[in-house]
Parts: sequence; structure tokens; C-alpha cells
Amino acid sequence: MRHNLLRQVALAVSITAFFPAYAKAGQFLNPAILADTKIGGLVQANFGVNGRTVQFVATPEGRFFNDGRGNWRELGNNGTSFNFRETQRDDWSVYLRDDSRGVNLQLDLHRKEVIYSDDGGRKFVLYQIIDAHDQASTQSDDGGGQVGNAYSSTVVEYTCNEGIPLTLVFESEGEENWVSWTHDGFKGPGRLPNVISGSGSKYSDGRYTVWEHGGNEVYLNLDGIEDRCTRS
Repeated sequence: MRHNLLRQVALAVSITAFFPAYAKAGQFLNPAILADTKIGGLVQANFGVNGRTVQFVATPEGRFFNDGRGNWRELGNNGTSFNFRETQRDDWSVYLRDDSRGVNLQLDLHRKEVIYSDDGGRKFVLYQIIDAHDQASTQSDDGGGQVGNAYSSTVVEYTCNEGIPLTLVFESEGEENWVSWTHDGFKGPGRLPNVISGSGSKYSDGRYTVWEHGGNEVYLNLDGIEDRCTRS
């Protein structure tokens, strides 16, 4: 037993050295995921959903959501975005594939983990799952408490001065709204929260501001750099 434990520790250390970004607090490496597990019956995670029904997954680093057409999108809190296609579901998990990077993800609702693997043979826990729901359910059957808030995301393309492209991702969950932006190929450092404005929809963290008017025009102030954009 001692030798097995030492082998697991050694494996965790080697993965940590190879992928240091994933070894920070809250993203625990678990060599036990390499072992096969036989699924018995239908598993209902305490999020209120399981592998057959889940449509949205949140982690400390971002969230995953299903577009309803067999595709999933990962949006990071830092503005990064990756696209996946759904390849399989079982009682516990949803399995995703990014062919462009040779990356597979398992959204494991039972262990509450996002498990990474790739064509190079690496496999490890990438994130911990902190929330999950089916997007359609906002409260329990008896109305006595929330299971999860419906999440939505809309991507809109704009053209700014001198033909500079702007991509905005408008997100909402419950009563909260944010926007993520990419301007001239530069991805913003994080999501901007919706703030009170006299007109239109304004998103700002004090340093970066996106102010949308009438659905077709956007004013930007990106750390002092101003631009105006129209919907493409």
C-alpha cells in the first residue's frame, strides 16, 4: 500500500511539473482518475442534474455551456474561449472533444471534476466543478429553493474605426449580466459587469468600458483608448 501511495504521489508531482498552471489551489491533481470505474445505476449529483441532463457547468476558472446542437463552449473568467463537440454521455459524465487541439474533456458530475486528456496520453483533473444545471430549471419542484439560474450567451460581431474588428460575448445568469470582449485580436482580461447607465447597456470595471446603444452601436473605452463600433 505504501508503494502504491508513493507511485501516486510521484505521478502527481510529475504532472504538476509539466502543467504548473493547473496545480494551483482549487485545481487538485488526482491520480486515482486513471483507474477504470464501473457505473452502476443512474447517478444524480447533488447539483440536481446528472450526465444525461446537464447543460451548464461552472468551475472556479470559468464555465461550460451547451448550445443545444451538440456543441459546447468553454468561457474562462480571463476571457479565453474554446469550442468542443459532444461525443458521448453516460449517467455520470459528458465527454467533449476539441479536434483542433487534440484535447478531450470529461465533465464528471459524480466526482465534480473536469478531467483533461489529450492525444499525447496525458490525463489529469483540470478543474473542480462548483455548479451545474440543465439551464431550463430555475427552482425546485416545490418552489422552495433554487437549483440553478438559466444561463444564456450571445456572440455579436462589430466593426470599429479603421475596420478594426470587435467581438462581444453577452452573458446572463439570473439577474446578473456581463460582457467579454476581443478588440483587434486582443482579448480583454476578464468579464465586465453590467452597471447602471442613463441609456443603453453599460459594462465596466472602472478600467475597461463597453457601452452598447440600441443593439447596433458600441462605444469603447479600453484603459483610455476610445473607439466606436457598429454591428457587422
